[in-house]
Amino acid sequence: MPEIWLPYLDVNVSFKVNSSQIEQVFEAVAADAPPQSLDAETYIGDGSLVTKTIAESRGLKAFEQGNVAPRESVIDGELIRFPAGLEKAILVCGVRVDQYFGFTGPHWLLAKALNLEDAFLKRSSLPWNLSEELEWFSKRVLEESGTKALCYFGNGSRAVFGKAHEVLSGIKGLLPRIRLARGKEAVIASAGGMPYDETFYNSLFGLYQSSLMVSDGGTLVYISGSKGGFGDDDALRYISGKAKPGALLDVVLRSTTGRGVSVYIVSGLPFSYMRSLGFLPFTTLQAAVDKALASAQKATVIKEASTIFVDKR
Repeated sequence: MPEIWLPYLDVNVSFKVNSSQIEQVFEAVAADAPPQSLDAETYIGDGSLVTKTIAESRGLKAFEQGNVAPRESVIDGELIRFPAGLEKAILVCGVRVDQYFGFTGPHWLLAKALNLEDAFLKRSSLPWNLSEELEWFSKRVLEESGTKALCYFGNGSRAVFGKAHEVLSGIKGLLPRIRLARGKEAVIASAGGMPYDETFYNSLFGLYQSSLMVSDGGTLVYISGSKGGFGDDDALRYISGKAKPGALLDVVLRSTTGRGVSVYIVSGLPFSYMRSLGFLPFTTLQAAVDKALASAQKATVIKEASTIFVDKR
């Protein structure tokens, strides 16, 4: 009986199952370990502890805009102001896919730093995907900025490093694409370990994507360590009956319990919280899988649900 391992916080946990019961396993293509020298002086990060550790352990300081007049450039009709020193900076972030921005990579990091989010969003015609227009614009901005990028998966042991506009293409080629087909009786998925499951809110992106593969009335087994708690005050108020769910949680609930999908969840949060969301909590992954496969003939496994493209076309 084969053993399948899934990331959970800083470790991997496993479950055993008959090979005949596994339909397919999705995971990101292996990437290189991040280099020790990043050939930069400062970094622009995504705010996560993993990013800060990667950058500062290599002697980098957080990027700060000085008093020197920015360099101006016009790209596709947009006036963009590049701060001085940007060419000596590196963009460092974890790779994640969500329903708002397609995937978070160097393009979104730079967009936030330069207040270009609206310019990027209006070129994104396909939620979950990098449209051709947005990809072209992103690459031009990244190339003109002169920055490098290091974009990592999970806990930072795998990464893509180089010129920022080239890293953008490199990431896209590593992420597994799953054609949307709500026909799976059961899906077994992990948020992807740290930092994707640092809080329950962080793991909701992967939970939503996993749910897209499950048929109405099917079963989703999902693991999220959530050692940082909920990470979302709106969710806690919703559980206590004092507020409506936030936008992201509302999307997740409509895509799961709203379609009759049974969510079997393994997390570090109190069981009472999970039951308040309509989820069935389990102590171990094996117990949750056994329960799911007692009624489903086959299951699809998603090892890092926060780093997959669900192709809606």
